Amino acid sequence: MKVLGIHDGHNSTVALMDNGKITAAISEERLRRIKNWTGWPEKSIEWVLKYTNTKPEEIDLIAFPTLTIPLTAEQLKLTEERAIFRKIVAQLSSTFPLVFGSEKIIPLYQRIRRRNLSGIRKKLEALGIDAPIVQVEHHVGHAAAVLLSGFEDSLVFTLDGSGDGYSGSVSLWDGSCLKRLQVISAFHSIGEIYTRVTQYLGMKPLEHEYKVMGLAPYAPPKLQKIGDEIFSKLIGFDDGKIVNKSGKWGISFYNYLKKVLPGVRFDAIAYGLQKNVERTVVEWVRYWMNKTGVRRIVLSGGVFMNVKLNMLLSEIADDIFIFPSCGDESLALTSAAYVYWKESKKLPEKIGPIYFGPDFKVDREKFEDVGLNIEKVTNPEKVAAELVAGGNVVARFKGRMEWGARALGNRSILANASELKVVGKINRTIKKRDFWMPFAPSVLDQHMNLYFKNARFAPYMIMAFRARERAKTDIIAALHQADFTGRPQTVAKDWNKDYYNLLKYYEELTGFGGLLNTSFNLHGEPIVCSPNDAIHTMINSDLQYMVIENYLVTKV
Repeated sequence: MKVLGIHDGHNSTVALMDNGKITAAISEERLRRIKNWTGWPEKSIEWVLKYTNTKPEEIDLIAFPTLTIPLTAEQLKLTEERAIFRKIVAQLSSTFPLVFGSEKIIPLYQRIRRRNLSGIRKKLEALGIDAPIVQVEHHVGHAAAVLLSGFEDSLVFTLDGSGDGYSGSVSLWDGSCLKRLQVISAFHSIGEIYTRVTQYLGMKPLEHEYKVMGLAPYAPPKLQKIGDEIFSKLIGFDDGKIVNKSGKWGISFYNYLKKVLPGVRFDAIAYGLQKNVERTVVEWVRYWMNKTGVRRIVLSGGVFMNVKLNMLLSEIADDIFIFPSCGDESLALTSAAYVYWKESKKLPEKIGPIYFGPDFKVDREKFEDVGLNIEKVTNPEKVAAELVAGGNVVARFKGRMEWGARALGNRSILANASELKVVGKINRTIKKRDFWMPFAPSVLDQHMNLYFKNARFAPYMIMAFRARERAKTDIIAALHQADFTGRPQTVAKDWNKDYYNLLKYYEELTGFGGLLNTSFNLHGEPIVCSPNDAIHTMINSDLQYMVIENYLVTKV
């Protein structure tokens, strides 16, 4: 059975599940070169079919993870009429919060705003695909992450901005049945509140929330108290539920922030928001663990891209699985898994390495034509390790591209993490990141416990850990400089042999079991996909070295 998962919302993505195994997945942004591209992912569908040698007529089912027309005009560039509709809903939800905050109204909303699939069918037919479309409710799609976790039983938590009227859910998985225990209406959305604060701070909503999280630890104690007091009045937990205490939603909440936050310093705001999100969600998860007696948890949905929150949840759970890159881009994968499970009555294969994207052959002439020196090397991993050990910043392009928001070695920029000065060097060279933002380490699996407390296998860079003293020397530049936490990628030989070997060479040269790994891209652009993208990045930055497949590229 071949199931094609198609998400056409924020960060549009396509995935193919073939007899229970994900064989290819890519976000449209990588092909169109527009970060978080939203809309019909035609290029992604075409690439997935071509890469997997799948004929359009071989697709059995389409998994489509949404029931309703999205309301976010800024996100999906909807018509002015729908933008007005959204404003009306926002005003009504502020005026009648008890009604619009109730989950009981959501089924009515889903009927009223039911998405017409005729346009989607026409787009599929234009590509030669005539398979039935199976719609999956947004938060059912997120919860289906458990099907790929390998867990025989667990509590499944979803949280995001909103989808099909909900912003979260709790479900119980017993290995054969996914039973929903609770839903949270969009009115009580933690994700929406986080996005609106991001917008208030002058950053890009639906993209820069991670910057707010990174800023939070820098607030001094006096400002921490101020921020905490403000946001404790806006976000809370009561009787098993996450509660939006403000009585506002959407643009109305943003306008409310303009009234309550003037004069409050930016780091106090970031701290207060992050602290109360952490406190609220931890209480929520702990409540349901105590209520059900189940202490193994699965997390999915955009709020769980917050690695600091995930760190705290990992410390209260017996076991944890967080779906990699669990924003809405993950819905293409999880909804395909859900449809496969429902139709075949079989569990899909547990997710492992997520190198689901394209690989490429190197055309030397393309590099030479733009004045780059390119030479073949017999051991590219050793060459890269030697360059990094020598204090150089090196881009790496090897094999299939990673799916998701994190660079996991195959489309990465690497550097020696034992010297703090490398942070400024990378920013000057290429990244030009905000000064407070941390980088992250790739760490050999056998060294995770040497560098981090409560260490566990963490291959997706989706969870932070508290650093041990050894990490503050060996990989100091890849830690958060305010609280000494890190968001590592555990590198195991059977997950990525070539990248593992690179780290082993580096360890032999330096004695360090980890190095700095950041995504290979220019600031504001998607991670590179093709050699052409790599060339563009190299010639538009001060990057001097790139190891691409079996070649070393240097600037002349």
